[in-house]
Amino acid sequence: MRSVSRSQLQRALARVDLGEHAEAEEDPEGGPEPLHPLMARGDPLAAETLDELAELATEMLVASGVHTALGVGRAELERYARLCSVGYNAAVPFHNFRHGVSVTQTAATIAAMGGLAERVPPLECAALHVSALGHDMGPVSYTHLRAHETKANLV
Repeated sequence: MRSVSRSQLQRALARVDLGEHAEAEEDPEGGPEPLHPLMARGDPLAAETLDELAELATEMLVASGVHTALGVGRAELERYARLCSVGYNAAVPFHNFRHGVSVTQTAATIAAMGGLAERVPPLECAALHVSALGHDMGPVSYTHLRAHETKANLV
């Protein structure tokens, strides 16, 4: 199992009425323009190192205004991203740091496109973005398959 790529997300969202975001222009390289500037910052699936993923995560958090809502600087957000990068179990195929960054990017994009900041306080928006990055973090990422195999009540 793997994360959904940016192009897969764009194709899926293209089937939904996105209003002003529905008309994607072609870029010079021949692909569609990103649905939102947050998607243009980078593709978590294309990052080759944890440092690249941590940098992309930091960019998402800064672009989403998390530093302002929390009253911290970019350095603190970068430290949080790097701590998350080592907090995930790199040995699991899906619930790893790459997945956390992908979820952060998707949550930030959906929140921005949906106007979440106009409907909830800045601290709640910041909580969404911060929690998206670390949502599957832990020493043992418990998979849904493992839960099914063991008939566990919690996933």
